[in-house]
Amino acid sequence: MVSSTFLNELKWHYTEKENGKENYTVPDAMIYLFRKHGIPIRGHTILWDKPMMNSRWIHELSPRQLLNAAFHWIGSVMSRYAGKLASWDVINENIHFSFREDKMRPNALAMFFKITQALDPGTSMYLNEYATLKYPLDMEVCPCMYVEMLRSIRPFPRNENTVVGLGQQELDTKRGHDQVTCDLNLQIAYDPLMSFIMELEDILWEVFSHPAVEGIVLCGQKPAGCNKTCLEDKNFNRLAKGCALMCFTD
Repeated sequence: MVSSTFLNELKWHYTEKENGKENYTVPDAMIYLFRKHGIPIRGHTILWDKPMMNSRWIHELSPRQLLNAAFHWIGSVMSRYAGKLASWDVINENIHFSFREDKMRPNALAMFFKITQALDPGTSMYLNEYATLKYPLDMEVCPCMYVEMLRSIRPFPRNENTVVGLGQQELDTKRGHDQVTCDLNLQIAYDPLMSFIMELEDILWEVFSHPAVEGIVLCGQKPAGCNKTCLEDKNFNRLAKGCALMCFTD
């Protein structure tokens, strides 16, 4: 399955810029449009562990207030879109960062997965990360870190059968993912458009060749931020270099 994802429109800092003032106008319209045309959507992302990608008011909360705010946000966004999305990124970049774990209890991640599974049962839930396969010498983000994360989630009460998917961004090599999937029998989704090394078609063939890969997510940049490797410019004119990199060949 190939699905789409939004850049920021489903993220907490986008929909609740001020405490208690949620605005779903944009994601409501986008989800309606994509569903109207039969395009699967991945919910990216419910929580983001990178400190600078959380609103200022979130940083000002005490640990207990932050935990309550996170529970409220999860309930709000998931109850609104439950059953409408193909999958959810429960948390983003929590191998690189640990904003919530540092401020809250150590088992917060396990609690988040238990809640999300209950709110939208039957929908795939993912840990999403970048560069876990790209830099072989960076042991802080090696694939084995996924194993540690998953082993911290499953001992939590009633999480023993929780299915957790692995989201991989910036794919440049298959290093390590065989080890992770063989150890834990996991499903994987890749975001291939973050790579500038291989052509899109080559990436699709490579990642779908692995039996654990269930889907590929296409994430597009806003037109204003597009560079020469995009398919189109801000006026939606086809770019030759972008097409050479990302268009399928016969």
